[in-house]
This record gives sequence, structure tokens and C-alpha cells, in this order.
Amino acid sequence: MLDPRITAPNDPSDAEDVLTKMPAAPVTPPADMDLQIEILILPQLQEYTGSVEYGISSRKSKAHEGLSFMINKIRWVEEGIGSRGQERTAAALKRRLDASATLLALQSGIDNSHRRVNGMAKLHA
Repeated sequence: MLDPRITAPNDPSDAEDVLTKMPAAPVTPPADMDLQIEILILPQLQEYTGSVEYGISSRKSKAHEGLSFMINKIRWVEEGIGSRGQERTAAALKRRLDASATLLALQSGIDNSHRRVNGMAKLHA
């Protein structure tokens, strides 16, 4: 017999913007939105204790080689046309932050003409 959470009809009527409890059924994804998931990679387990859940058992192990993670946050976001092709790497984020810091410095009149970026002096004309 399957878990009733899996076989229950899909009625996300109890879903809210911020969930304080698990909805009764899977929530239908909103159209034209993307899901952002924030995960935390956890340290490797020293020992794995076996368990049985829903009739599926896992073996106890001293040397666990698997990956452990925790889902911190999930959210549906509307990404505009301009951000769809935007790079999502750490280096791209650093470039965007550097560019915004430069613009803020120019706006506030701070002389940041010899600011060091990525180990190199960056000169502004």
C-alpha cells in the first residue's frame, strides 16, 4: 500500500505563500515561474545507521560515502526577460557586485579610482 501523501488527489488549496506545515498534496507549479532551491551541503557522516521507511530498508554502514544535504529554502520566482540569460556562477556574481559597488562609489563621490579587483588595480576613466 502506497503512502497516502503520494496517492492523495492533488488539491493544493491549503498551500500558502509561506508554509508553516506540509501541504496535504503536492502544489501545482505556477505558470511562467522558476523554482529556486537553497541547499546546504552537510559534512560526510562518520557512521550511517540503517532505517526502514515505507517498506524500504537501508543498510547500516561504518564508511558512508554518500552525500548529505539539507533543503533550507524553496521559493517560486518570476525572472524577467533580462535575467534569464544571466550567468549564475560565483565569478559572475562577483563581477556584478564589483560593478554595482563602482556605480555606488561614483554616485556618492568616493574616490575609488585605484580599487583592487581580483588582485589587479582597476582604474576608472
